[in-house]
Amino acid sequence: VLDDAGAALTRLLEGAGTLVVLGSGAASLVAQALAQTAGWSIPGEAGIERKSRPRLRFHDNLDPRTLTRAIQHLDLDYARFLLLSPADDHTAAAQSTAVVAALRSRGVSPETRVLFAGALSPTAAVAMSGAAISVLADASGTDRGWPLPIGALLPAIAIGIDADAVLAGGRAMVAAC
Repeated sequence: VLDDAGAALTRLLEGAGTLVVLGSGAASLVAQALAQTAGWSIPGEAGIERKSRPRLRFHDNLDPRTLTRAIQHLDLDYARFLLLSPADDHTAAAQSTAVVAALRSRGVSPETRVLFAGALSPTAAVAMSGAAISVLADASGTDRGWPLPIGALLPAIAIGIDADAVLAGGRAMVAAC
């Protein structure tokens, strides 16, 4: 699963200057926590290697108006979107609809700019219908031995965190508990 996720992320980030992470719940919070352990959004922590990677922005639990305004201020030629969704999450469905609509209204193809990672709920599937964007299923909901949702690891991978090491640490903690 991690190899497929890494390959999807690599395709998504081609030519990217900014990775906008949208979502809610644990996947978004875990992704933010992992990014912060690597210095994301901490002044003075962006080293040379990090500067060569896309900027990372988290927008979680936004109302539609705020999300629309946030998207309007992005340079969509260089922006990519990662939508993180727990099962049956209406926030992700609303966010995905807003992102796809904003991209299309500005003549940008969502097919190359959006990756949806998570448990694709029926609500999100309806919102995504007609948009042939990449969907990465999250196997974490069915395997209690899998310590982290794959979607939460993608922003970490994007800024250079070793996901295998994170997973090994998570498995060790699960085993210890």
